[in-house]
Amino acid sequence: MVKLNYDSRALEDLNLIYHYLKRNSPNYAKTIITKIKERIRTLKDFPKMGRIVPEIEKTEFRELIEQGYRIVYQLNGTIIILTIFHSRERFPLDL
Repeated sequence: MVKLNYDSRALEDLNLIYHYLKRNSPNYAKTIITKIKERIRTLKDFPKMGRIVPEIEKTEFRELIEQGYRIVYQLNGTIIILTIFHSRERFPLDL
């Protein structure tokens, strides 16, 4: 099992997603955040399950899609969740 960590940016992303969705439906916000976190946890057992991020094209940068959100992570012996954003948003160029 591989160790999994969150970058502070990814934690802030989760917080922003939750508060944005919560404005319309607190239950839906909780459901989406739970699904994202569950998807992330699967990386511990299957760290290479995500595709290589097309915008970066380096094998250590991968992503999963969950409920329309892109979960970008780096795999270098450990997993670091870098950012989480909706697929309709532009890819953050400062990674």
